[in-house]
Amino acid sequence: QPTALEPQPTALDDLTPPPGGPEPIAVIGMSARFPGSADRLRYWENLRDCRNLVTEVPADRWDWREQAGVLPPDQQSALRWGGFIDDVDAFDAAFFGITAAEAAMMDPQQRILLQLVWAALEDAGHRPSHLAGRRVGLFAGIQFSDYQHLLHEAGVYDTYAGLGNEHAIALNRISYLLDLRGPSEPVNTACSSSLVAVHRAIRSLREGESEVAVAGGIGLNLAPYSAVADALLGVMSADGATRTLDRDANGFVKGEGAGVLVLKPLNKARSDGDHVYAVLRGSAVNHGGRAASLTAPRAEAQADVIVDAVRDAAVDPGTIGYLEMHGTATELGDPVEVSGIKQAFRRLYRERGAAVPTEPRTGLGSAKTNVGHLEPASGMAGLIKLVLSLGHRTIPGMAHFQALNPYVDLEGGPFFIADRTVPWPEPAGADGRPAPRRGGVSAFGFGGVNAHVVVEESPRSVVREDEAPGDRVFLFSAKTATALDRTVRNFLAWLEDRERGSAAPLRADDVAFTLREGREEFAERLAVVAPSLEVLRERLRSACDSGVYEEPVFRGSPRPGPARTAPSEGEDDPRVLAAAWVGGFGVDQWPAAEGSPARVPLPTYPFALDRFWFQAPTRKQTPVHTARPFAAGLTELVEPAAAVAPVAPVVEAAPSDDSDEYYRILELFSERLRIPEEDIDPDRPFRELGVDSLLSVGITQALQQIYGSRVPFAALADHPTVRRLAAYIGTLVSGGVPVPEPARPRTERPAVVPPPSTRTHRPARPKQRELPDRLPPEIVPLNGVGSKQTSFWVPGADGYAASLANLSVGLGPDYPVYAFQTRGTDGVSMPQRMDDMLDTYLSCIRAVQPHGPYVIGGYSFGGLTAIELARRLHEAGETIKHLVLFDTYPATQKVFDLHKETYDYDFIPFYMANVFLDLEANPQLAIRQEELEHLPRELLLLELAWIAKERGNKRIAVEDIYHFLRGGTVCADHSAGLYQMYKMRYFDASDVLFFKALDGFTGKSSAIYWPPSNIMKDYDYVTPWHEYFGTEMQLVELDNDHLNMLQEPTLSQVVKALLPVLDA
Repeated sequence: QPTALEPQPTALDDLTPPPGGPEPIAVIGMSARFPGSADRLRYWENLRDCRNLVTEVPADRWDWREQAGVLPPDQQSALRWGGFIDDVDAFDAAFFGITAAEAAMMDPQQRILLQLVWAALEDAGHRPSHLAGRRVGLFAGIQFSDYQHLLHEAGVYDTYAGLGNEHAIALNRISYLLDLRGPSEPVNTACSSSLVAVHRAIRSLREGESEVAVAGGIGLNLAPYSAVADALLGVMSADGATRTLDRDANGFVKGEGAGVLVLKPLNKARSDGDHVYAVLRGSAVNHGGRAASLTAPRAEAQADVIVDAVRDAAVDPGTIGYLEMHGTATELGDPVEVSGIKQAFRRLYRERGAAVPTEPRTGLGSAKTNVGHLEPASGMAGLIKLVLSLGHRTIPGMAHFQALNPYVDLEGGPFFIADRTVPWPEPAGADGRPAPRRGGVSAFGFGGVNAHVVVEESPRSVVREDEAPGDRVFLFSAKTATALDRTVRNFLAWLEDRERGSAAPLRADDVAFTLREGREEFAERLAVVAPSLEVLRERLRSACDSGVYEEPVFRGSPRPGPARTAPSEGEDDPRVLAAAWVGGFGVDQWPAAEGSPARVPLPTYPFALDRFWFQAPTRKQTPVHTARPFAAGLTELVEPAAAVAPVAPVVEAAPSDDSDEYYRILELFSERLRIPEEDIDPDRPFRELGVDSLLSVGITQALQQIYGSRVPFAALADHPTVRRLAAYIGTLVSGGVPVPEPARPRTERPAVVPPPSTRTHRPARPKQRELPDRLPPEIVPLNGVGSKQTSFWVPGADGYAASLANLSVGLGPDYPVYAFQTRGTDGVSMPQRMDDMLDTYLSCIRAVQPHGPYVIGGYSFGGLTAIELARRLHEAGETIKHLVLFDTYPATQKVFDLHKETYDYDFIPFYMANVFLDLEANPQLAIRQEELEHLPRELLLLELAWIAKERGNKRIAVEDIYHFLRGGTVCADHSAGLYQMYKMRYFDASDVLFFKALDGFTGKSSAIYWPPSNIMKDYDYVTPWHEYFGTEMQLVELDNDHLNMLQEPTLSQVVKALLPVLDA
């Protein structure tokens, strides 16, 4: 039995068309991404098993409930479902030489199509560079512009956005990058787009306009607008099931995906040794003309296009064993399509002077039941299904089918419903002799453009003689070491799957030839000398498991420069040639195979899954680099602060991959990002690696524990790659003097990089240098250096030191700033009683600054703690230079009563969960109270953690998010208790600077996170403080809310008021 790994060819009796007829077109390469199916192999398995691949709309796309209000109640759930592919934001920009800035502005449809075209050419066994400068045509269906809509909604206008969202550029960019000189045409005929693109490619090949053609289609659903429009038209299924031909059919579910085929005239493909998946025998396109309405289907026009395509194919309709219908699963649309099919077959048989057979021999089905309606890519989903079905000699069943639509009449024709997966029997021609299996696929655009393609199974390859003994050289290469590791592991897994399955045997000569001639030669290289595929598998497995290599496995990275000629000595020895190739020498002659080797489908390049998405502009232009102060919502901590000078005045050393700091930092990022060290590009910006605000805070604090308080909180922003950060840390531990780069040992690389714990090629680490003293974990150096006045700050109720980071950034590098981290914020440790907390914080202050004068400040509840710290220091004989309070409410009964009356205890967990979601760029991702109002409060944090994980940064473990939420809520509750126990007392240790927020507790600045609220109402909470302060109190009013005083535009006012205090 054939497996999903390789379709099986069969004999082909009537391959040659009639004299003067068109030449068949071979499908020689394929690539695809469909719902639940990362590639064509998984797609086939899902089709074969009749799986339903439709899911609820992912949270990172849109909230279907927000869109449903425009529909009648009984139709609103139609927006809930869809067929979606994973990783739509992933793209290997570096592979194609595209900058991160441009990649972020490119429609993901452009990115995915580019990678699929490359993969399809590799699948065909052709180096893209070998097609450069040749007449290679490119045709693809593409319809939607969702990414452009999202850019416009977010107010993003960028130089790259115009080209990045133009459908013509989706194709033209590929032709440009690969230097393809044939036609380069986007096609938009709505739901028939990709099949019309195939028709156009067939004609281009037949007319000699193209010598090779690439045809495909793509459609992504990144915004809800087209789904809403379809639902308003009444064609969407309300229950998430596309029931083609079923009595309960009530419309389709939207899906997304993409597929690409590489096409070549059949005779040319056979002479070139190409693998042929199937043969396109004929195609046709028409329009329905003036039907009942613009979007109404017309059975006569659908019949015409099938008849024209079968005529173009010049085949016997009796050999057509399956028809992949358009099949939109509407109560009347499916009967109209079946009526057109019956009309077409009556006409075709009449032309042959024969009666239409009535015994069932032609199945009817649709992939839409599995993946939904892919609209511009739907024809490609159906065509690839048909190609795979022919290769496996199997007709897949449909999902959801229970009983036939009563309006569908199958009488008087050879049709049956493909309701379950069955073998595809070999048909007989009119003369009774065996004939090739054939099928047809239809796609009908809702504007009236119809397309149909007739497909035939591949001719059987000539049985070839056994291979001669002797070694072959198997070559692998990639652009990066990580990609090479994946290339080798993917190939090994594929080889082992074949051995476990029952796929037809492959010849080692064919595999070696395809790897050599069908893949580009990149900088990272590995070569294996082996006499057979079995030995190749054993040697690759040994290298992958051990992480080291021994001849005959060779690995290396040739030095840049022109290709050199291999030495003539030993040039016939496969091992010498393999070593020469790995070393970058040109090898013109490889060991000859018996006969002419053929190209075979092999695993394709493993593109990196780097994330690219646009960033919405900030609401206002700000003079300094600022961040959201609440909890750890410091979204800019991992971005460069252009308007702020570097915190530490040191010179960054030349980066070194061999330094102790480099490996320590690499390990730290690997641990925090939960990805292998070898997958981390040391030159890729942290944000692109997935480092968000919470990760940035944790990594910075870990660095401070390792290297001491001189590591500033802005280190990741100012040195935003692993290599630059390592160089900067190196200058710190060497006293600010650049560390000379050590000479790199000339070590051989292992065959395949093993996990970090077993890696053997890493150079020995130098002896650890003596590091600065560590500080207690309860105090965080936001800036541990500088010659001006040091200040100490107590955060608000949530207890996170990071919430005060903007204050340090605003003050600049000359002012040391330390913030306290409340015990319990980790979600595990126990909070402290007030006296114990004060003792801990005083000990921290003394560790940094043994004696005054001191500047002590507090934000919100932290102001009460700051008062008591200043009081104790003053009582100990120290000078308090100034006390600073940020909107601290006095501990009075009036405040307690207002808090009890107006405060919503859901605020802290929801606000903290939402800081993970970058709502300023993606406001639609916000988690709202009404979504979880059905939950018991005891389950709220758990569910919030999962939702934040699904909608936010996938690299953060859900447990870490839960502990973050739990730590903040526990500390907030603890602070509320301390507030109620606090006794207001007279304070005269220093003058007081008081900042008051004028826009309530949550105001305009917090609107995307929480509705406006003013828990103090119109109560004048400043006046009570005058009664307790025996010194001068300066009041500064800020036009911002309680949570955002350290955001611009008010941060500049804060800094302006603070500098005289610090400089006094």
